Amino acid sequence: DADKEAAYRTLYHALVSTTLLAAPFVPFITESLYSNLVGERTDGEFPESVHLCDYPQVNESLVDAELSREMEMVREMASLGRAARSQAQLKVRQPLSSVEVVLADGAAADRFAPHEALIRDELNVKAVEFRRDADQYVEYLVKPNFRTLGPKVGKLVQGRKKVLASHPDPAALRRELEEGGAAKVSVEGQEIELTGEDVAVELRAKDGWSAAQGRHAVVVLKTEIDDALIAEGRAREIVHHVQQLRKDLELRYEQRIQVGFDGDAALLDAAREHRESIGRETLVSDWIESPSGDARKAVEVDDLTLKIWLEPE
Repeated sequence: DADKEAAYRTLYHALVSTTLLAAPFVPFITESLYSNLVGERTDGEFPESVHLCDYPQVNESLVDAELSREMEMVREMASLGRAARSQAQLKVRQPLSSVEVVLADGAAADRFAPHEALIRDELNVKAVEFRRDADQYVEYLVKPNFRTLGPKVGKLVQGRKKVLASHPDPAALRRELEEGGAAKVSVEGQEIELTGEDVAVELRAKDGWSAAQGRHAVVVLKTEIDDALIAEGRAREIVHHVQQLRKDLELRYEQRIQVGFDGDAALLDAAREHRESIGRETLVSDWIESPSGDARKAVEVDDLTLKIWLEPE
């Protein structure tokens, strides 16, 4: 389809350009790479040797600075979302219902609406919501570092601990420390300057959520999973195992197959419910409804057993 065609062209351009960039430094391996990539295409666009090519030049007019900044933040959101998944011990292939993204610049949310589909795909969620504050999902804890505070403030350390524990806006304190390198608080009538070494501001997600915070955003995943999401997650695990079996059998990328399953009822129900997507992802042309003989492979999904029959066409 058009998306794959664009991806292939982009990858090819990147590989050829990287080969040209590396040619002066590793001349022999780049000559081999260039030959494999370009082949016989010596039609004027591609000379016969990588060392006859012009060195790539940056075309500044093609650089979209605003889009680059947006994509940098989208990458940060994806990284934070995966970190939140890891904290909650949620498998990557398990779909989740929603992710809440709280931007440091709340007014910037509209700029990311065109990227919602990409964020959903990267984080394997059904919905993306942009929020202006994270209070509904997380809480912040401010903890003093007595090793650095002691020599600085002496008897005020205990008073500072009380002030930090009841700080009215720990998130603002954290931002002030990150952006300015220091923040001022009042302790027993005395104004004290804090640095990042003096305090640690920890993010803690509320029940039902898992969160991670970066420089530009807080990403909060809803960790509650209903039966429909569990079934979809199991179907994706089945796709993974069928694809792995295709690889083990060294089947061609476009080769069609016949597939059948047997095993625990919950997995069979998930396979039936998502038969269309499983078939589309693994190139199934026909289903083996009553498989017999030895299965090609037996796998475990959520401590349940699934046997897979697969016949190439």
